[in-house]
Amino acid sequence: MSEERLWRGHPSFWNWWPELALAALLGATAGGLAAHDRLLPAGICAAACLAALLSAALKRLARSYELTTERVRVQEGFFARSVVEADLCDARAVDLTQTFFQRLAGMGDVLVYSSLGESAGLSFAGVADAEEVKERVRKARLAVPPRQASPTSAAGPSAAGAAREEDGCAP
Repeated sequence: MSEERLWRGHPSFWNWWPELALAALLGATAGGLAAHDRLLPAGICAAACLAALLSAALKRLARSYELTTERVRVQEGFFARSVVEADLCDARAVDLTQTFFQRLAGMGDVLVYSSLGESAGLSFAGVADAEEVKERVRKARLAVPPRQASPTSAAGPSAAGAAREEDGCAP
């Protein structure tokens, strides 16, 4: 079976509400100054408004989340890139946490915990429609058979660990 993308997303823009509020304030100030023929201060405010909007957009686009039929993946960065992924067959739990503000904004953090002992697992932080994302991950996790038990080998624990990585999830 080939791996298929089930969902791909980014953090919600609401995660950067301070930048967005600042951009709105600067945009309104630029409009008011321009209406009174104060073009230099209006231009400065407009440039600062665009910088705040660009900052929020770049922060959002620098982080992406992906759910496939085989794994979950978190990618961060533009120039320096970090990719963290976990196989769905190793996922032992899928949790959703929401602060009061996140509930008001309709977003939350979806956490995928691995049975292989990684500290906290993966986090889809600040995603919109977090309940739906959690359900998609849960259904994808249930559709994947658990990882096969690793064979023990006379060659020692390192050979058994290498065999475990090659085995992957049960067919």
